Amino acid sequence: MTPAALDVVVPGALATLTGGYGYDRAVIDALRSRGHAVTVHELDGDWPHPDGDARAAAATTLAALPAARRVLIDGLAFGVLPELARAERDRLALIALVHHPLALESGVSDRDARAFERSERRALAAAMQVVTTSPATTRALVADYGVPVPCVATIPPGTDPAPLSLGSFGGATNLLSVATLSRRKGHDVLLNALATLVDRDWRLHCVGSATRDPATAAALHDQTVRLGLEGRVSFDGELGTTALAARWAEADLFVLASRHEGYGMVFDEAIARGLPIVASGAGAVADTVPVAAGRVVPPDDVDALAAALAIWFDDSTARDEWRAGARDARASVRSWRTVGEEFGHLLNTMARPGDARSTGVSA
Repeated sequence: MTPAALDVVVPGALATLTGGYGYDRAVIDALRSRGHAVTVHELDGDWPHPDGDARAAAATTLAALPAARRVLIDGLAFGVLPELARAERDRLALIALVHHPLALESGVSDRDARAFERSERRALAAAMQVVTTSPATTRALVADYGVPVPCVATIPPGTDPAPLSLGSFGGATNLLSVATLSRRKGHDVLLNALATLVDRDWRLHCVGSATRDPATAAALHDQTVRLGLEGRVSFDGELGTTALAARWAEADLFVLASRHEGYGMVFDEAIARGLPIVASGAGAVADTVPVAAGRVVPPDDVDALAAALAIWFDDSTARDEWRAGARDARASVRSWRTVGEEFGHLLNTMARPGDARSTGVSA
């Protein structure tokens, strides 16, 4: 069978350094390595808040594609383009890639969340196929958005092989957090938890963009000063491959206090390095972090997060067990090759427009 061709539509630049875009890039590379012809279309605009020009450009992009093409559209755009999806549903084989529902983004007002939910539900009704990156997101779409179980495929991320983290060799504990400085990632919760543990010897490196959500980034800097942590917390911004590898190598513990994750690829990256994890969050976090590799606590619970971190600092037996659990879990981390195989099978076996109905979600 000739590998199916695919058009991939992404909001903004594919090179953007976030987990979602990283998933998109890795899937494209994995499919191309398996012989699939993949064409990428980048959409200008402020997504998921496109103006009229951005919507018109997206419509032009889809209209230019040949009939019956398989078209994968990242959920950051797909969920806010219900009219366009409905207009193209009988001509193109639309595949919605949902990392997590738009309504679950932290900081979204109740009004906007309701609007996102209505819009995404209508858009998903026009998809021939829905792909999620975690069982948690699949459960949410089936239960809350009416996506029929047979029409959704769960294809979790993979991870590139990585060397073991070496740690700090007995000095101050090096805590590493890799995430965009946005409210959903919960850096404010982490700082408040660490402020209760200043009698322990630790340093925190926060790696991630400070420009995508400048207000949150500024608030985190102010919070660090207010808590008296400016000598122990560094905000490193986005790092290149070599500099980031150095941060991973010297880390003792990975920490992330997300309020919600569609999957949390960075947790797999930590496990690939045998690095224990203390995390908080809802969604897929509990599914992603191995039980033996650390501790997951509820989101927005400063006391629970501080208690989990205190176990790391104070209980040498627990530290050894978490390290062993993280190293044992390395063997079960998925490869991007496996992801490519699963995506390729989906593309080669899915129906074409006219051969099957779309998801049939109630709009």
